[in-house]
Amino acid sequence: MVDIDQIRINSYAKKTLKAGFSEDSIRSILRLRGFPDDKIDSALSSARPAPGPKPAAVAGSPRLKPNIIIPVGILIVLCLLILFMILAKFNALPGIAQTKCSTVECFVSTANQCGEASYINDVEGTSIYASTRGCVLTMSLEQLNETEPEEVRALFENTSMECPYEKGSFNSSMAGNDFGSWIDNCSGTLADAIYQLRAVAALASG
Repeated sequence: MVDIDQIRINSYAKKTLKAGFSEDSIRSILRLRGFPDDKIDSALSSARPAPGPKPAAVAGSPRLKPNIIIPVGILIVLCLLILFMILAKFNALPGIAQTKCSTVECFVSTANQCGEASYINDVEGTSIYASTRGCVLTMSLEQLNETEPEEVRALFENTSMECPYEKGSFNSSMAGNDFGSWIDNCSGTLADAIYQLRAVAALASG
């Protein structure tokens, strides 16, 4: 007898692995939707790409000596620190906002002018940090309510995304009140988590 559920989650696992999602996140979200571990294991196993041949070692290939690697690493770190200091001086670091808004109205108003602002949306134990600069919204979800399932918290906590938008089109839902169709233009780990949750919800109800 054909197992329709197995076929569907096999297809889902193959697509999400190919898209770059980790096996742990796929397993967590499928468990959340009520699929048993044996079906999930089977789906992940069938979705893994076949191992390819190991590349042959090239004889005589040059290798950096340890005493050369260490100075190069230090030089890179120093360059990054200098760049960070320059950007900070001119207020050009992403997420540094001139206006710290305490209300969503302040944040929406500033964002609609493509100005620099930040806003923390803290609702019932879920904290979302949002900032705008040059008509680009940056959003990070730092903490979910402790009552949320562990799988959901593992998927969403400490994720972020960036979303470009048109001047004058910003609204309160984009401050973290509602993850609607506007996130279609977003990219990042938070957007990936939302897409993944939607895909599994569709899979379970299909």
